[in-house]
Amino acid sequence: MKENNNFEDVCHDWFEKQVESTDSSTLSKLNRARHKALESIDKKSNLKITKFILPVTSTAFIFFLSLNIMQFEENKENSLAFDAPVTDIEIILSEESLDMIEQIEFYSWLEEQDDIDLIQKYLQEVG
Repeated sequence: MKENNNFEDVCHDWFEKQVESTDSSTLSKLNRARHKALESIDKKSNLKITKFILPVTSTAFIFFLSLNIMQFEENKENSLAFDAPVTDIEIILSEESLDMIEQIEFYSWLEEQDDIDLIQKYLQEVG
């Protein structure tokens, strides 16, 4: 470690001597070049942000915002819609008497019996 620190000290001292021995016009040119390089880095980074990142992020934001608005509108329409099955609508619109509507429990039981019969037939065919 001491050798490494010693080497660094020697290099640092040599560099400082070289800087001190450089004339002022050369130092001025180097300083101007340094500032020019730093300014170009700042301009390039600002250009990247304004020319690429800003439009992409704003487009993505608008896209996701529009999706959320569309989804909200669909949910709003679905919550207002009449969600009865087609068979119920057919019963209501049919010209038969309203006794059938009054006996909904009977018809739901009858439908369950049909389902049970179908299941039993299937089990007999398979088994």
